[in-house]
Amino acid sequence: MAIQGDLTELAALLRQGGYEVVPLEECDTPVDAIVYSGVTCAWDGAPGITDSLEPGGPGQRVVLINAVNMDPGEAADFIGSRLG
Repeated sequence: MAIQGDLTELAALLRQGGYEVVPLEECDTPVDAIVYSGVTCAWDGAPGITDSLEPGGPGQRVVLINAVNMDPGEAADFIGSRLG
């Protein structure tokens, strides 16, 4: 997965959990998820997830995860629940 560069603590937790993590700013290969923060939503519900990007062609999806307002542990748990 690609993760925004300033989410270093979250990236470390994800690596410890067995995920392959690359900095979003340096990502040049297909990934199954993109984790970012700093974008707030007006909707008070679950964290933002979108399955709309198709970087590798039809049928290959990327999960977008907005980790805003989550501490690293919460974000790692959320990502684990979405990606397995």
